[in-house]
Amino acid sequence: RLPVSISAVAIIVKDPPFSILRAAPKKRFSNTHEQIVIFIVNALALAVLLPYNYLSLLPIYSGLWVVGRILFWLGYRYKVLWRAPGFAMAVLPAVAGLGYSSFVVVTRLFT
Repeated sequence: RLPVSISAVAIIVKDPPFSILRAAPKKRFSNTHEQIVIFIVNALALAVLLPYNYLSLLPIYSGLWVVGRILFWLGYRYKVLWRAPGFAMAVLPAVAGLGYSSFVVVTRLFT
């Protein structure tokens, strides 16, 4: 069955062929907003909790996050599987940082 309805007056396209391209920017923006909140919370927590000698990791983490977001956006544009490296570059350091921050907070509470 064709996604087009032909009538005597007009041709009505039920599902435009490029409608999927309009949904992708919403998903990209939504994912980036979610990731930026996690990134900001993580960067602030690490800035407070990391020892002075390791504060140089924050600019590296920031650069890694930006490169990961760029790769994620390019992956959305070209191939779905290309999103994975960009997503991993943003999420895995965030998980490690939030894990470290949680560990430090819990150990400081009980010592």
